[in-house]
Amino acid sequence: MAEQPTRDDIVRLFGSLADHTVVEILALEPSLGDLEAAALQLDEEDDVLGEARRPLSGVAGRIYDLLQNAGAAPPDRERE
Repeated sequence: MAEQPTRDDIVRLFGSLADHTVVEILALEPSLGDLEAAALQLDEEDDVLGEARRPLSGVAGRIYDLLQNAGAAPPDRERE
C-alpha cells in the first residue's frame, strides 16, 4: 500500500496554507497522485485552454475545490 502524503508534501506542492485547509485535505486520504493532479490543474488554470480542460473528479477534484476556496496557488517553480 502506498504511503499517505504528509503536510510537507502538501506544502511542497501548494506553498503555505492555513492549517485547517491542510487538515481538510489530509482528511480526504489523498494519494500523492491526487495532490499532483490538483496542483497541475491549479498551475495550468490561466492557460489558454483553461476553459476546455476536463474538470477533475474524485479526491483530486475535492482537493482542487478546497484549494480554490482557500485562494491557493502552486508556488512558483524555477524552470530549467
